[in-house]
Amino acid sequence: MIQLGDFFDKVYIISLERCDDRRQRLLRQLNEIGFYKAEIFDAVDGAAVGAPGYWSSGDRGCLIIWFFEDDAILDPKFEQLFDKFIRNVPKDWDQIYLGGEHLRVPKDTGNGIFKGYDINRGHAYAVSRKNFSRFHSLVMDHSYHGRNKHKQWDHHLGV
Repeated sequence: MIQLGDFFDKVYIISLERCDDRRQRLLRQLNEIGFYKAEIFDAVDGAAVGAPGYWSSGDRGCLIIWFFEDDAILDPKFEQLFDKFIRNVPKDWDQIYLGGEHLRVPKDTGNGIFKGYDINRGHAYAVSRKNFSRFHSLVMDHSYHGRNKHKQWDHHLGV
């Protein structure tokens, strides 16, 4: 069976230091499926650092780093579902969402894999090493955020 640690070099949990109960719940869930390498990254409280008016405080924190957000809840069958899922992910993937809100109808590519075209509210997602620089530059394009004040940072990825 493919394990989470077999596929990803690193897994981070982004979490505000004051949300220890959420951190511990997700760490416990990951430990139950045999994944012990998750690292907690202290989230930046956007309200404390003065996020621009067009970003919510959570968006500003996500711009610093992103991976597993602490409000992610693993399905009780995560280990089996992940194994089946990851075996079917194309080798040339750029970004993987393990859940999110589809704003446009995704394309069903078969085997439980869907190609998304506009996804928001991803609580757990991965970016390939080859796509990381592109991903980072899109997210850090502050001119986009200024022109689209009603949109959160992850909306930019859908564009």
